[in-house]
Amino acid sequence: MSRWTYTHCGVALPTEPQPVYTVTEKSSGGLFGNTQPEVVLTGSSFSLPPYDYGFLAAGLQSGVLNVSVGAVGAVVGLQTYLVDGAYEAARPRVLVWEFPTYAPPLTAAQRRELLASASGRCDAPAATLTLGEGAQTSAHLAGNASPGYLQLEFSDRSVLAFDLELTYSGGRETVQVRRSNLVPNRGLFLLTLDPALGRLTRVGLELSAAEGTVAVRVCRDPYAPQTADR
Repeated sequence: MSRWTYTHCGVALPTEPQPVYTVTEKSSGGLFGNTQPEVVLTGSSFSLPPYDYGFLAAGLQSGVLNVSVGAVGAVVGLQTYLVDGAYEAARPRVLVWEFPTYAPPLTAAQRRELLASASGRCDAPAATLTLGEGAQTSAHLAGNASPGYLQLEFSDRSVLAFDLELTYSGGRETVQVRRSNLVPNRGLFLLTLDPALGRLTRVGLELSAAEGTVAVRVCRDPYAPQTADR
């Protein structure tokens, strides 16, 4: 940039300052008192060597488990961690997500997937959909649980993209789900529902080609206050 402004404008920009920081680890204490919380860092290649993320461990006075994934953008590392079983097996007390400034904003579907994945799978009663070539299927949902998020478990683990048509007691919406093929696929997809539209009554599913079955569950949001069903 400095060369360009000097060539075209005759203006020399000052040198960008590069301050040097040092980190000194304390012997005890920390943000969480005397406890040693489990801290997980996930993000892009900027959270991997040669970049230094040691300030997190020093600032939190805790060990940091780094599960970042390089060269795949901002979402794949977090989504992989949330759905590949590690998060489910042992949830950390603190989860740090590094999001590069160059990355495009999350789509609405990505936000809804990540929020629901942070809640984790549930064991609510399931409705089963059967898939075939040129699959287009739907199921009516029984029960009176207020919607929090939708859980889909595909027996066909090649499925990475599909369209949902969600019918609520107070409206309808269509959601396109598109997952990167760089995320290990266990067949598990979670998606927050729209509470403003009421209770989910029907799930329509459309995808290009797949076989097997899909277990559909409506899960309560464990972090939201429970309200009367509509």
